[in-house]
Amino acid sequence: MSAGARAMFVLLEHRSGADVHWDFLVQVSDRQGLATWRLADDPTQMSAGVSAERIADHHPAFLDYEGPLRRAPGDVRRLDRGPVRITRWADPQIQLELDGTRLRGMFEIALCAGGQLELRRATPQTADSSY
Repeated sequence: MSAGARAMFVLLEHRSGADVHWDFLVQVSDRQGLATWRLADDPTQMSAGVSAERIADHHPAFLDYEGPLRRAPGDVRRLDRGPVRITRWADPQIQLELDGTRLRGMFEIALCAGGQLELRRATPQTADSSY
């Protein structure tokens, strides 16, 4: 990330045959790749937390890319994208302020009961929320 550039996030729907999952990618200033989590459900439709699994960092090109994948089966479609402000990064506890078109507000990636990670709202959903 260049000096003065705003960090970005992207939410991708990844389809491969009958399998579908969502990839949540975050630009972090001290990394070349995008920090990435595989999500079990579409977080734009969540009323509670969504199960998340930390996977390998993805190439920064995924901030803008939609279409067929070359190194994996299937294709990706962008569901949301926007600026992100990282307010806490103490892996695995991460707090983010997202300013996308569908994901807006404070979110966190944290351990839930059973030791699994989940992406969830960090504050209650407001009446004027975009979803």
